[in-house]
Amino acid sequence: MSSPNKLFFDGAYDPMTRVGRYGYLIVVSHKNNTGLSMEHKIHKNGTILGSCTNNIAEYTGLLEGLSTCVAEHLVEGLDVYGDSQLVIKQMLGDYQVKSDNLKELHRKCVAEAAGFKKISWNWVPREQNKVADGLSHGPWHEGDKPVTELPDYKAMWKELQSILEKEGCDGDPEADCVVGWLQDKMEELEKRHLGK
Repeated sequence: MSSPNKLFFDGAYDPMTRVGRYGYLIVVSHKNNTGLSMEHKIHKNGTILGSCTNNIAEYTGLLEGLSTCVAEHLVEGLDVYGDSQLVIKQMLGDYQVKSDNLKELHRKCVAEAAGFKKISWNWVPREQNKVADGLSHGPWHEGDKPVTELPDYKAMWKELQSILEKEGCDGDPEADCVVGWLQDKMEELEKRHLGK
């Protein structure tokens, strides 16, 4: 059974500029107090200055993502996805960490992972890791703070309408009044959070 939270990580090293880059995406899924499924995303990218390799960049993306999950108290369960077979296999314990420049990063990742009640390690092809891959290759600025994407209020509203229709509230004057009030509140929230 998969965990509600997912971490996608990636890293890249550009030998022309001698700069390493990393990125991660955390997808947090939960149900609110009305039972509606909600999802929000946290993503970040950054620069690695100094001595770097592709594998150092990959491990840095993983470590930064794990650290953010811990800071956000997302330790109940986590499914980790990366397109680096080496990193995933080393985290699973299938491969030894032989490179001296990876041993400390690996140790830190193992220490962060130990704080999760449940964690799974999954290799995925690059095509299934597009957001983290894009973050590790795209434009970013050193010291960027994690960005939290707000919930899709319109999708939540549609899901709520669907639930109400299934429960037979459609057409009931009292239920319509509550639905109207909820719709107004959803629109207020959307305007406030999206600045519209």
